[in-house]
Amino acid sequence: MITTAREYLVAQQHLEKFTAALSKSREQRDSCYDDETEVMKAQGLGVESMFNDIRLAVEEYEYLTQSPNPKIEIRSFRDIGKGLIKARLVKNYSREELATILGLQENQIKYYEENHYQGIGYHRLHELLRILELNIPDDVVIPNDGQSFSLILEKLGQVGLSEKFVQQRLVPAKDRPLIDDGLDMHGNSELNVVGNLIETLGQVFNWKPEQIIGDEQLGVGRCIYPHFSISGDRGADYAPGELYAIYARHLAGVIANATTEGSHDKNTFNATTVKEAVIEKYGDFTFTSITNFAWDNGISVLPIQDDFPIRAMHWWSGNKRVILLNFRPNQPLRYLFDLLRCLYFATIDKGQESGAVIDLGDKYMDQLGNRHEYCAFQFAANTLLDGRYHELSERCMSLSGGQTSALQRTVPAVARKENVRPEYLTVSVAYELARRGIDWWGESSKITEPEGEPYNDCLAVFYDRFSFLVDDPIDNCLVQSALEEPRLTRKEKAKWKTIFQKFMSPRDCLSMVSDLREKIGSNFHVQSGLEFVREAWILGTYGSIIGADEVRIYPESNYDGEVVLGNNRSRVEITEIMDANRRRGEEYRQRNGGLEEIDEETAEAELLAFPEHFRKCVSNKVSKDYPDGVGLLIYLNTILSLFYKSEIRKIIEREVKPALGKFRFVDVLWGDEVIRFSD
Repeated sequence: MITTAREYLVAQQHLEKFTAALSKSREQRDSCYDDETEVMKAQGLGVESMFNDIRLAVEEYEYLTQSPNPKIEIRSFRDIGKGLIKARLVKNYSREELATILGLQENQIKYYEENHYQGIGYHRLHELLRILELNIPDDVVIPNDGQSFSLILEKLGQVGLSEKFVQQRLVPAKDRPLIDDGLDMHGNSELNVVGNLIETLGQVFNWKPEQIIGDEQLGVGRCIYPHFSISGDRGADYAPGELYAIYARHLAGVIANATTEGSHDKNTFNATTVKEAVIEKYGDFTFTSITNFAWDNGISVLPIQDDFPIRAMHWWSGNKRVILLNFRPNQPLRYLFDLLRCLYFATIDKGQESGAVIDLGDKYMDQLGNRHEYCAFQFAANTLLDGRYHELSERCMSLSGGQTSALQRTVPAVARKENVRPEYLTVSVAYELARRGIDWWGESSKITEPEGEPYNDCLAVFYDRFSFLVDDPIDNCLVQSALEEPRLTRKEKAKWKTIFQKFMSPRDCLSMVSDLREKIGSNFHVQSGLEFVREAWILGTYGSIIGADEVRIYPESNYDGEVVLGNNRSRVEITEIMDANRRRGEEYRQRNGGLEEIDEETAEAELLAFPEHFRKCVSNKVSKDYPDGVGLLIYLNTILSLFYKSEIRKIIEREVKPALGKFRFVDVLWGDEVIRFSD
């Protein structure tokens, strides 16, 4: 968008150059051979695209500044920022003139406009609307000072939408740092966060602004779609589950609208032939190959990770089909089964043009009176077990003598004897027990681990197959947010920090770090404000090696942690020293307890840079003030030991010397050993 007279003159000059370039390109194309013509044609298309972008911007500027009665369309709160820029151009004010009227510096107006007025306060916004005479339609609501983000969160919480879900799935990504980093939510930034959230809630749940910010109780019934069936226990979790189902149904519609209609052969989708069809095309029968098979047959599969009582959803409209799989922690064996069940629903004729089938979890399994639900269960189990689900599950039950504790032995034994995958039989038996009202999921997870990482595999296929051509800005934000792994809110970070500040055994400390990693996935490595978790992991690992009784993160800022060994309590400052080109967090990603290998040439370059890097890290700690008696704990996160362990040890012995005069001791945590240095 052109916002100043100078930008307009520059754009006109560019148009003249592009016009000449396009003319020359056409002349050259006419005199070239076929292969050269294709290259010229591609270059010409690129120039023409840039030409059209500039031309449209020039035409918009001329319309706003030269037309007798230009119209500025405001359809949503998000349009107000650009609308204010357009209104200034219509009034023929320069940035300097508008700044003078408002009593501001010109740079402030420039900052506002470059950010489309994100961050402007309520009173300043209304002052601008009055001065620039920009009319806002009645159905576009501008929050006032009394309509705070916290009050809306409270109201949403009353109907079961948690603060975490709202912040991570409904608040646009550009607004999230304002909350995540703990910035002041009063005044400038809060106006935009609230305004954008109101519009998103309206689009997803069909709530009007006055319902969201008024005294009226938010309801669920007004937003139910036709043919919207939910399987499950309508207990305490039902209302939030239903609201989440509405969000998921909206998300599915967005995915479907951005996906071309597909078709499938119903004869392929039965327990006898679907496995053969997948293996014939992909050479194996894995979660990834089945997911690709679904996409091949016009069924989009979207992975989500949310803490709501919904396992999966199948949505359809006409020939469009969408499956949403909710990947919950510590339940990897179930996703293949859930995907197959949803494939069954995606292929049967339900006698309705559109609708959704929602699975609220295990509680519905003892209510499989619905024919389609039970058929979906049988379809999944028989597909996995080559049509032998009933035979093999009954054999496991019989051999176990009705004792679920014995199934850990009988299920693998039956799987080996009958030459079926143990994980397939395990998950089928677990579902059969759930159907009978018995929860065996915890024990079943101890029998076998699934291959691959189902969520990451499903996400990779989605990125590969989905077009991402979502025109609506709100819906586009919703899709992008849905694909993000969970993050900790400010309250959750404070809660976890308090937990790690209490004394616990090193084993318990490492277990809690592992639980947190499962909870937030890859964001464990990238979310800001989680440095204390890294320190807790280092303390837990260090404490385990030296045989410590207890460890904790120190609550104050004087030093990082404390370690109790017998009657001795050591205070430690923690630092991590990595290879120069190594990303922090690699130690958490280790799959098999080892670091990934690097080539020798790269290792040599890292070795040359290592002494200076080590020296700087130690000097940084030495330069600070600490209470008497504090030790320095260095976590050496290096891959160089694969090549130069003795050389690295000599570097450490030389470079830690400045720290020995500052700290009571220096311990270096390196792999599975601790090296102590002291005067």
